[in-house]
Amino acid sequence: PINYYANLNLSYILRIQKKYDLVEKLAKEMLTYYPIDISYLTELALSYVERKQIKPAIEIFRDILILDPENLTAKQYLEDEHVM
Repeated sequence: PINYYANLNLSYILRIQKKYDLVEKLAKEMLTYYPIDISYLTELALSYVERKQIKPAIEIFRDILILDPENLTAKQYLEDEHVM
């Protein structure tokens, strides 16, 4: 149940299927084991973006940039903040 790659792939698949509530639940669960994991933080932020929860998404993207200043996904969404 806590297999890193299996759950990351599942999260991606759920996001493609637009099951954002399940993505959020899975990402939050995995972040309890890997609290600063950029992949799961990104999945969580993207699920917030898709559900129009912009403020928490922006906060997570900013946190991602602290951990990984060259993260393209976070940079893109923060630069296009007005589009979200």
